[in-house]
Amino acid sequence: MRIEAFANPSVLAWARRMAGLEREDAARKAGVKPERLGDWEKGRLRPTITQLRKLADIYKRPLAVFFLEKPPPDEAPPSDFRRFDPTAAEPLSPGLRVVIRHARARREAALELFEELEERPPEFGLAANLSDDPEKVGARLRDVLAGRDEPVSGQARAVFNFWHTAVEGAGVLVFQAEHIDVGEMRGLSISERPLPAVVLNIKDAPSARSFSLLHELAHVLLNRGGLCVLEEGGPQTDVQRTEVFCNHVAGAALIPRDLLLGDPETPRRFVRDLPEEALTSLAHRYGASPEAVLRRLVILNRVAREFYEQKRQQYQRQYQNLRQRPTAGFVPPHTMAVARAGGFFTRLVFEAYDSYRITASDVSELLGVRLRHLEKIRVSLQQARTDIGEPP
Repeated sequence: MRIEAFANPSVLAWARRMAGLEREDAARKAGVKPERLGDWEKGRLRPTITQLRKLADIYKRPLAVFFLEKPPPDEAPPSDFRRFDPTAAEPLSPGLRVVIRHARARREAALELFEELEERPPEFGLAANLSDDPEKVGARLRDVLAGRDEPVSGQARAVFNFWHTAVEGAGVLVFQAEHIDVGEMRGLSISERPLPAVVLNIKDAPSARSFSLLHELAHVLLNRGGLCVLEEGGPQTDVQRTEVFCNHVAGAALIPRDLLLGDPETPRRFVRDLPEEALTSLAHRYGASPEAVLRRLVILNRVAREFYEQKRQQYQRQYQNLRQRPTAGFVPPHTMAVARAGGFFTRLVFEAYDSYRITASDVSELLGVRLRHLEKIRVSLQQARTDIGEPP
């Protein structure tokens, strides 16, 4: 029996546009002809309930949205720091649009949950300006996040989990995206307070994510959230100055000046080059990439910039090769759910659930998992806090 859905045609068109899909692409995913989809969007025909559910899944929207009287306001894209010339940046992919929307929705949900619990969200009080010394900003950031604690030397995953937990402990939400190419997005930040948020690309190596996390946190300090791939070079535009500053802050926090200069592998004086073995050893020690270490040595005037530019081309080639490798194998849904949402947000959701402020269905929707995984997620939360950020 055919049951038509009285969806608002203008909302259908809005949802497709906000998803970043051309009519032909959306129709192909829905299994209908573009002309049929066009008739739905113009109100000449109506989809069935089943077809509307299919569109809701494609556009990643609740079914109820399509019955609104008018389309919601357009969703403004975040500031784009991915390219030297922002006008040359390619359009956001449908997948990245969903990541941005989910990050914003989860942050809003977290604020509502704190209100339901009659608690105040934690305050992340650090701030900075582009005119500040990035070396001092990075040192201050490390001091606030780590205090007297130090990440486990030589274990990139443990180092990432250390910083992940420390940043969440400072009052910043940390999410991770699954299906986005690292060439399109390595990090994303939402700088509004309270509860600023950072999104990392889980496809990136743990050492790269540690750097991206601190880089995005530097964007939060500047109150200039946006999309990043952490590039440097090109004309000194406002975008480029911001990225150079955030890279410097991230490096100073991840690889402190005094520790690096006191390391036996670090040259005692300025040199033209450095053996790969020394760079690899230093990178391993700090849970960072060799490129991040080499950039620090250039900034600290221990290695020639020409050598860095030469090595950077090599690292870029290696990076491209890594991007082409198959992704890791199966990760249990409950493990991935916590890695995506972060320990801070997941614990907040379960606190609200245990206080009878939200239902099990709400938990399932907020964490993006089926109900049968909830108890496994609860068990995961009871394990060591440093295991939250990184699935095995």
